[in-house]
Amino acid sequence: MSEHNSNQRYLKLREVFNETLLRDLIIFISLYLFIISQNWQNLFLLSFPMISFAFSLFFRIISINKNKIYTLNSQLSYNPLGSEKRHANRLNFISLFQLILVFWLGAESIYHPQLINEYNFYFNCLFAFIYAFGFYWMFIDIWKNCNIVVNVSSEDHSTEETNNIILSSLKYRKFKFLTLSNFLLFLILNLMNITLQFLIEVNFMYGIEVYLPGTGIEGSKPLIFAFTIFIILVIFPLISIISLIAAYKDIIRLNKFELIHILKALPEENRSRVINNLKKINTKSRALYDIE
Repeated sequence: MSEHNSNQRYLKLREVFNETLLRDLIIFISLYLFIISQNWQNLFLLSFPMISFAFSLFFRIISINKNKIYTLNSQLSYNPLGSEKRHANRLNFISLFQLILVFWLGAESIYHPQLINEYNFYFNCLFAFIYAFGFYWMFIDIWKNCNIVVNVSSEDHSTEETNNIILSSLKYRKFKFLTLSNFLLFLILNLMNITLQFLIEVNFMYGIEVYLPGTGIEGSKPLIFAFTIFIILVIFPLISIISLIAAYKDIIRLNKFELIHILKALPEENRSRVINNLKKINTKSRALYDIE
């Protein structure tokens, strides 16, 4: 590999900011500023869409970097985290949905403050559910795209058929464990949150007060959240990170003998491209398996 090519393995900052990323940033920041303009004193609710958007931004940057560097004129499809583009789109949608809900609630607290007490239970349960679902959404179909695949074109130039050779994929037991554990966590915490919110609604227990822009107008009260909202805020991003790391380690754990067997079956030109891209993407695998 030439020195020029090796220097092109990382994108410059201006190359990362493509139209899609700029679109996401502009829309999110615009909605965020609209909410700030409502004179919120407590920004706790805004931490939820910010965390969702931070994850979306992370996956968007990885997707851009991978598409511009590794998959250009390459026969290797490298997806140890699944489809980063799909993760980014889903989490971006969730973050914008949360911002819209917060903006709507802030406006309602100013223009219809008498209705806030009626919204308390429904808004709190829905808001926590949407935030949690954004992280669970990543693992619903992660098995479809979490893999390393070689795309080999047909030798018959009259057709455009390609054969996909899977170098590594998420093991069934690992996929089942990740999906089931995230689903159970999603279900249990949401049921717990709904139960505690109901107990707060019937004045059986106290909760955490969050003041809105219109709190106090016409005697309106602040929103009251159950303590589980803090658990939901922290635990879902944390478990998602742990689950993605587990999936990543499972995918990059290539079997040396199977890898050599697959590569030997490829034409010389295809084999060289695949090996060069594996070296660029995963230097640890190169040192471990001595792919030359």
